[in-house]
Amino acid sequence: MLNLLEPFKITGKSILQFLRACIGIFTDNFLYLVRWDGSGDLQKWQVLHQGFPLKIKQSTHQMGLTENYLVLIDTAFKISVEEILPTRPNKKSAQLEKWLRNIFDHPQLKDNTVYIIDRRELLTGKKSVQAKKVTIPREAAHFLVDYRNPDDQITLHLAHVCAWDAAEWVTKFDDASPLDKTGTSPLYGAIAGPMDISKLGCHVINGKTGQFIRENQDILMDKDYTWGAAIYAYRERPFPDRLEDIYWSCLGCWADLKTPHIEHLYNHYPYREVGLEELDEITTQGKPSTLFRLHIAPLDQVAEDENRLSIADGYQFPEGHWVVSPQFIPRPGTEGSTDGYILCVVHSDESAEPQKTNGNELWIFDAADLKSGPQYKLWHEQFNVGFTIHTAWLPQIKKRNASYCIEMRDDYADILNQQSLENKALIQDLFENWVYPKKEPGTEQNR
Repeated sequence: MLNLLEPFKITGKSILQFLRACIGIFTDNFLYLVRWDGSGDLQKWQVLHQGFPLKIKQSTHQMGLTENYLVLIDTAFKISVEEILPTRPNKKSAQLEKWLRNIFDHPQLKDNTVYIIDRRELLTGKKSVQAKKVTIPREAAHFLVDYRNPDDQITLHLAHVCAWDAAEWVTKFDDASPLDKTGTSPLYGAIAGPMDISKLGCHVINGKTGQFIRENQDILMDKDYTWGAAIYAYRERPFPDRLEDIYWSCLGCWADLKTPHIEHLYNHYPYREVGLEELDEITTQGKPSTLFRLHIAPLDQVAEDENRLSIADGYQFPEGHWVVSPQFIPRPGTEGSTDGYILCVVHSDESAEPQKTNGNELWIFDAADLKSGPQYKLWHEQFNVGFTIHTAWLPQIKKRNASYCIEMRDDYADILNQQSLENKALIQDLFENWVYPKKEPGTEQNR
């Protein structure tokens, strides 16, 4: 054990700090909501449930905002202890990391804990605010909300990433795929594949009572499209009161992303839709990355037993292609939810791309006709990107006109002065020569 701990430079002080941090995971519960108007002081409220501080067991990856409510979800992005420990990249540290992972790692929580906060209760001078707690079955990572909440009805749109873990990825000790000449898996660092089919959900909740409006929640899955539901896109300008069409990208399902560790974590998944034997067959054959448009029918236009959700349009990417980061680009002079384009990042291997690009491209689709395939494919030899996630679209680039500004030296001075003498000189050199002058490596200014 002592040999395994050498990469950490373990000391008595660091052991005590680590043990204290582990105890704090179970005792130091808190969640604060912070509001800022862009110029004044920050406002802060502690979020409570039934008078007690909240315990976030995984993470609050994002929040949703409606006209009267804020929605927070304990989302399926867990943080494992072994992932935050500092290691050195050598054989001993890899052995230690694998050992720690086997002890501390666990599946994502199978259900979503949703906290609803009434924005009208966020009053100046108050120190806390009460939240209503709602449980939605099947874990989720990303979600959206309709801005309008008529009669206090909150509509949530969730990607239920069933038995899929974005906090797990292929590592050098997973033996998930053949090793290359360097001894590293070709997919080292890629997110592990799903252990069940993903689903899309639409859930309507009464913000005052926390009760579901529809007895049967609207859930959709498709064995050709919904594997590894990842990132969404929709028309953001003008911002819709109600989401009518959401574009989802799904990463797909392949054998070389199905690691022994991820199988062990989710073999006993309680909401399993696809049996383990069938999943083995599907994984071996492979499911491609997809891009599709999810249409949500208005609540007042469907019967109680009718599903509001449907896949209105979609595209399956060719073998050897992987899609991420979709972004809706509106067509000028229009307002419709499909009037525009979908731009996404597409990665491919050399054998899958006959044009011999570098495997990093931008594909542009007609948002109203995904099934016709990309209208344009863009690439450049210098466009070499890794795994991208969220995106943003700016209709035009303008100079910053906000008056609020904090001098960088003033902002960092206190924390720099708190560093040990051993680290202070090195950090000070970094800030004086790079951070404060705003220099970047490779520019003429630095040569």
